[in-house]
Amino acid sequence: MSKKTRHTTPKVSICIPTYNQAEFLPQALESALDQTFENIEIVVSVNHCTDNTEDILKKYSDPRIKVVRPSRFLKMAENWHFCVSQSKGEYFNLLSSDDRLLPEYVEHMVEVLDANPGVGFAHCACETIGKDGKILRQTNPLKREFVRSGRVKFKRYVVQSNAALVSAMIGRTVYEKVGGFGRQWEMIGDWDLWLRLLQVGDVAYVPKHLVQYRAWQDDKGVRAGRIKKQLFETITLYQGLEKQLLAEGLCDARLLRFAKRRYALIFLTTVWELKSQPEREELGNTILKLSNDWLVLAKLRMLQAGFGPLWSSSKRIKSRVKELVKQFLKQALRL
Repeated sequence: MSKKTRHTTPKVSICIPTYNQAEFLPQALESALDQTFENIEIVVSVNHCTDNTEDILKKYSDPRIKVVRPSRFLKMAENWHFCVSQSKGEYFNLLSSDDRLLPEYVEHMVEVLDANPGVGFAHCACETIGKDGKILRQTNPLKREFVRSGRVKFKRYVVQSNAALVSAMIGRTVYEKVGGFGRQWEMIGDWDLWLRLLQVGDVAYVPKHLVQYRAWQDDKGVRAGRIKKQLFETITLYQGLEKQLLAEGLCDARLLRFAKRRYALIFLTTVWELKSQPEREELGNTILKLSNDWLVLAKLRMLQAGFGPLWSSSKRIKSRVKELVKQFLKQALRL
């Protein structure tokens, strides 16, 4: 493992918060160490791990790696915030310990941020990989690089988070200006941060696949808990935002209704994939706190009446048809 010159003050911090992901941590570390941009530090926050994470870290002697340990076990967003607080770079990336950066990620993102001082964060296209590291799919990158007004893009982010956390490089100054990650969140801390950053800075996008996000099946029983947390946090986020957004003119009531209805419909589909009937019923009624729009009510009643499998089959058929159309068009363009 080669050592590179360590600069006095790093330009970029790659922050890796980790908890019991020793299986994937070496891949995340190697992807950070392999960056073509040299002036970096790598801060690993070991959140009271009970696996062999410490043994893995002992194998690394690169001076760019700094290991920190919180005094108590932290929730996800708390660990993100702690890890960033222990770093010094002008810009930083939050790399989950099961994800990977491609070698030119930092180089491209620094170039964009240096050229656009008004940008609060920049993000790029992602590849999704499985537990085995093989590429499952790629997000379709937008056609060109852009820098957009934060207040304009804010409306899109109210409807959905448009940036994967691993893909984003964030300016420390604007991050500190908005107070960093909201420590109360466990599931939507990145989305909450984007919404606050967009109110004070612009956003940039690089249309290249420069990061890899790992998607793998949760252990038995974990998925339901995560869905429940995400649902309650989404309700809390919108309740907290509504008065402020309407008062400041960041978006109108119609857009908020649309956004909440959209998430309610997504949650209903996800919830009805759970095996426990009592859990489905409980969460289905909770979703109405997010939106009781007629379309949400109609879908809920349909699912309660036993049409869940039909709905899921319809989704799979639509997805398969889209995939076949894409394949056909790709082949046709090659002719």
